[in-house]
Amino acid sequence: MPPNILIAGAGLAGLSTAYELTKKGYSVQVLEAQGRPGGRVQTMTAPFADGLYADAGAMSFLDIQTTVLQYVHEFDLPVDIQPAPSGGDVFSINRRRLIVNGGPTNWPVKLTPEEQKLGFEGIQQKYLVDPCEKIGDPTQPGWPTQDLSALDAISATQFLRNEGASEGAIELLSLCLIDFFGEGLDSNSALFLLVAQRVTQGFHNIFCIRGGQEQLPRAIADRIKESIHYSCVVNRIEQGKDGVTVYFDRAGIPSVQRADYAVCAIPFSVLRNVAVSPPFSAAKTEVIQELPNTSVTRVYVQTRTQIWNQEKLSGDAQVQFPLMLVFPAYFRESRRGILESYTAGHYARELARMSDAQRSQAIITELTKLFPGIKSVAETVAHKCWDEDPYALGAYAWYKPGQFLKFLPHLATPEGRVFFAGDHTGVLPGWMEGALQSGIRAAAQIEQAATGSAAATAP
Repeated sequence: MPPNILIAGAGLAGLSTAYELTKKGYSVQVLEAQGRPGGRVQTMTAPFADGLYADAGAMSFLDIQTTVLQYVHEFDLPVDIQPAPSGGDVFSINRRRLIVNGGPTNWPVKLTPEEQKLGFEGIQQKYLVDPCEKIGDPTQPGWPTQDLSALDAISATQFLRNEGASEGAIELLSLCLIDFFGEGLDSNSALFLLVAQRVTQGFHNIFCIRGGQEQLPRAIADRIKESIHYSCVVNRIEQGKDGVTVYFDRAGIPSVQRADYAVCAIPFSVLRNVAVSPPFSAAKTEVIQELPNTSVTRVYVQTRTQIWNQEKLSGDAQVQFPLMLVFPAYFRESRRGILESYTAGHYARELARMSDAQRSQAIITELTKLFPGIKSVAETVAHKCWDEDPYALGAYAWYKPGQFLKFLPHLATPEGRVFFAGDHTGVLPGWMEGALQSGIRAAAQIEQAATGSAAATAP
């Protein structure tokens, strides 16, 4: 008789674990705290008009992310290629607004003559893209094959200085997505940010699932719907030699379920609030307790018209503070639009502390500095503060100097009969690819434990 598997969490990691095990004939039950599947893959349709929607979590995936592509194909989900931005991008640096169209730009920061010649993309190539190739491929088994501890020991800012970047170039690079982990370049492990850069190298197209990224977890959940139990909040895990007992509240009612194996497919930020008996190993406990999660606040402004197109702008903006990143949602047919403000780190926490009304006013005021006239077309505003979500407690993992190589060997290792899945258990935090890969890996680990077959190596 196949063993019983109990999975905590119906995000992509938990769903893919359950789906893969179900295909092989295992008895699987999934406990999900919320009333929907998907976890941090969430598509918001309210309060938007005309069928508009916005992704509160994962927004897209890359053509090099083959696991997502495989699942999208398997579930026959329609996919669109995200169109290249049309028009100029807006930059705001030292409170100066610039329109960048790909030509030479007079950046309001002090650059070396070489950096001025290189331009924004050339600076990224010199200080990020080229160096990240030297660390090898973090997605391959056995990585790292060289001693990278010196890179892990320093901050990303110090690494850029060591590479010869001027302070002005570092200021420009802080506008890149690499500054959206944790508290920014000053606080992150240089090795981790090089890994984050390396795992996205070589893509040509960005894909979006039509109707929102939540279509993927909903499709998986529909296949295994009899196995999913919603409104089940896990609060204690006990394991013995012969099995695992999970204590949880089902719609507020205390409940207990026993299984042969359990999978924790919830963020470590949430798992650290779950009692465990006997305790996990010291190394695993440290990772669960210490791995930080990035604060992210996202604000969506529905507009009556896509006013940025009228001004021959792409709608993209990169800003030092407080918005950080602005971009339009992609829709095939609508005269209305949605501009999103994506903020991470301490600015995200500042926004989260505001009321919805205060936050809406603050964001629209800042957007007006980038896109004059936005106030006249703004219609409604939606918000997502990931720190305030009790089942996420942040958006995605990041690593302080010295943490990455210390924690990496312990992220995905089982603890007795308890296994672990989630984008935070590999080298792709924040990506659907990482979540799905971890689910496939956890399923393989359980199969090995149950049958003695060879296990897949954690990606």
